[in-house]
Amino acid sequence: MIAKDLGNYLDSVEAYITVKDLAVSVGIDVKTIRRILNCEIETDFCNLVTICDFLYKSDERLIEWCYTLEKPGNIRAAMEYMTVNKKHDDLKAYLYKKALNSDSKMLKRWGKMYLLVLDYENNPYDHIAMLRKIRSAIPGDDEMGILLRLLEANICYRILCSESTYLYEMSRICDEIADDIYNMKECFLKKTFTLRLQDLICKRELYVRANVEKAREYALKNINQEICALFKANAYYQVGLSFTFESHDQRQRNTEMAIKTYREAGYGHFADELEQLALPFADAYYGVEVLDGGKEEIAHYEAKWGDKEKALRLIEEEIAESGETMYLLYYKGIATGDDNLLIKSLSQFLRVGDNFFAQLPLDHLRKSNSPLVMAAETMYDQFTK
Repeated sequence: MIAKDLGNYLDSVEAYITVKDLAVSVGIDVKTIRRILNCEIETDFCNLVTICDFLYKSDERLIEWCYTLEKPGNIRAAMEYMTVNKKHDDLKAYLYKKALNSDSKMLKRWGKMYLLVLDYENNPYDHIAMLRKIRSAIPGDDEMGILLRLLEANICYRILCSESTYLYEMSRICDEIADDIYNMKECFLKKTFTLRLQDLICKRELYVRANVEKAREYALKNINQEICALFKANAYYQVGLSFTFESHDQRQRNTEMAIKTYREAGYGHFADELEQLALPFADAYYGVEVLDGGKEEIAHYEAKWGDKEKALRLIEEEIAESGETMYLLYYKGIATGDDNLLIKSLSQFLRVGDNFFAQLPLDHLRKSNSPLVMAAETMYDQFTK
C-alpha cells in the first residue's frame, strides 16, 4: 500500500518530479525511497510519518499504512503515535488487530499496556487507582520501563491533593528518566518520549520551580514540532500561563493560540475549557470586567475590582456546591480583606506544589502591607528554595 501510494503520487503530479526530487522534499535519502517503492524494505516509522505528512497533510492514510506493518518496532511506534494523538477508536482497533492477538509476547505486553492507558484516557477519573496499576506494572523492556515512568509522572501532574505533593513526585521522575530518554537510539519512540518529557518539564519549571524562562524554553521545543498537535497546544497554554503576572496581552494571545490549536486538532473540549476558565481568569486578574463565565470567574473580578458583596455571595455558593479550594480562599480573602484566608490559600498552593500560583495570595499580602507578609514570605521560601 505504501509503495503504491508513493508510486501514484509520482505518476500523478502535474509538474514532473523524480524520485530524487521527492527524496529531497521529504528529507529521506534517495536509496531508502527507491527501496520503499520497490517493496524491498519496511521503512522506519519516522519515515512513514514524514512521507504521509508530505503527501496528504493528514494522518488518515498513515493509520491505514499502520495495518501493513510487520516489524514489532514499527507496530509499537504506531501504537504510541495513536496514543499521543488521542486516536482512541483507531488505537483500540489496532491493539486487537496487531498486538493483543499477536504471536509475539513482547507485542502482547505492549498492547496490554496501551489498552490500560486507553481505558484511563476514556475514563480519567480515578487517578490514584491508575497510579497504582502503573506502579505495579512490570516492564517488558527498557523502553516500556521509560514509558511507564512517563505515564506515572503524567498522572502525578493530574492529581490535585493537598495531602501529598504529587507535583514534586512528577518533578523527581522527570529528573530520573531524562538521561534514559536522551540516550535512546534514534527512533519514533525517542521522539515522542522526548515530547512527553518536555511537556512535563515545562509544567515542572512553571509550577514547582516558578521559573518562567525555563518553562517557556521547554514549551518552545514542543511548539516547534509537528508530531503531536496536543503537545503543541499544551505548550502554547503553558506559555500563556507563564505570563500571568507579567502581561495580560501575552497571556491571552498565547491562550488563544492554544485554543486555536486544540480546535484544529479536534480537541474542542480543551478549547472550550480555556475559553470558559483561562481567558476570564486573566481578564479578572488585570481588571477587565468579566460579564460572561462561571461564578468563580465573575467572583474573582468582583472580589478584586468590583462588588465585594456580590463576590462573597458567589464564592459561598461555589464552596457549597464544589467545596473549598485554594483559589476560592484567595478570592474570599481579597473580597473580605481577611489576611488569614490569604495565608490559608497560600499554604494550600504550596502543599500541592504549585509555587507559581502561590504568588497570587503572596503578592496580595505584599501589596496590602499585611502584618502577616513576613510569615508568608518565610513559608514561600521554605517551599521554593
